[in-house]
Amino acid sequence: MGKVVTALYNQANYERREAWRETGKIPNYYQQYYALRDQELAMLLPSHTVQQTLKTLEHNYRSWYALRKNGDKTARTPGFRKPKYPSTFSFTNYQFKIIDNNKIRLSTKNFLGKNIEVKVKGNLETPISRIEKPQILTIVFRNGKKIITANLTYKIPDPEEVENGKIMGIDLGIKNIAKTYGTVDGEFRIYKGGKILSIQYYFNKQIQKLQKKLPKKEDGKTQQYSKTIVKFHKKKARQIKHQLHCIANDIVKTCEEKGIKTVVVGDLKNIRKDKNGKGRNLGRKINQKLHSWSYCTLASLLEYKLKRVGIGLKKVSEKYTSRTCPVCGDRKKKNRVKRGSFRCSNCGYKNHPDVVGAVNILKTYQYGVLENAPNCNPRV
Repeated sequence: MGKVVTALYNQANYERREAWRETGKIPNYYQQYYALRDQELAMLLPSHTVQQTLKTLEHNYRSWYALRKNGDKTARTPGFRKPKYPSTFSFTNYQFKIIDNNKIRLSTKNFLGKNIEVKVKGNLETPISRIEKPQILTIVFRNGKKIITANLTYKIPDPEEVENGKIMGIDLGIKNIAKTYGTVDGEFRIYKGGKILSIQYYFNKQIQKLQKKLPKKEDGKTQQYSKTIVKFHKKKARQIKHQLHCIANDIVKTCEEKGIKTVVVGDLKNIRKDKNGKGRNLGRKINQKLHSWSYCTLASLLEYKLKRVGIGLKKVSEKYTSRTCPVCGDRKKKNRVKRGSFRCSNCGYKNHPDVVGAVNILKTYQYGVLENAPNCNPRV
């Protein structure tokens, strides 16, 4: 069944590529579904599985189009899947039933001639028989092998978010991934990003070495990808995401210990664009760091992890937060002496500029605009 899903995905992908090449337009999910649902491959699969496969392809194309729209000239259309490898496929809650604490029955009689029962192994925090709202059961094949993992997605009620006046401000950055400042004790913490930068530097160097060994294209340009290079990209992404998970988990733990119910981060939307909406050019090294900055990933990790424990995540503007003194309110560009130093030209207050940013982000949320915020003296 997984190989049929692979074939269906590739067929739909081929039709999209051909439509793009011939007309410059791409058929959407609904157009493809109604065109493919009566064909041989789709008839071999349940309708919900066909829909999930085409929705996955639709999501991949939306991501590719968003990259093109943002000026990424290296973005490529979604590739084809290996025909000999089965693809991940899903059963909706109409196609499976939880029998007992360790068994799930899949409705496969229409296309396999019989229903299949899946055993759940391992110690579960919540027995599957007690799950009230199961949504999707996803069958995952690891690297095309016979080892199969079944992932069950189900809804759990979100804890109610109640503000109690205890707030944490977070300033996101590149060298220092996150800087936090809380109203509970007035203390701050810096999460350094040296580990993530070293991962990026190591894998980028390895990828560059491999690219130099690749044969030239017909136009004389160097090829960008090979199987080994793709593996390096995936490994780099996994290691970076692991580091971000650790940082997000520690922030959530700190909030729970201190009773903080609201977390505020700076809104970094369009950080890579200038005032005219075009890509910013800050030099080769800074451009590389800016485009590999994982602020969106960390923000999304924080959002769902905080929501799970009843803590709200809010976003505010970061404008002037790193050049405004939190003690006297003086705002000057020269207050930002250098990359890692803030010194107020009016009152002489000194601190790390990213910590100043975290304090001012919190004040912006509390008082609407930074100009209305009262002065404070964050503990050093």
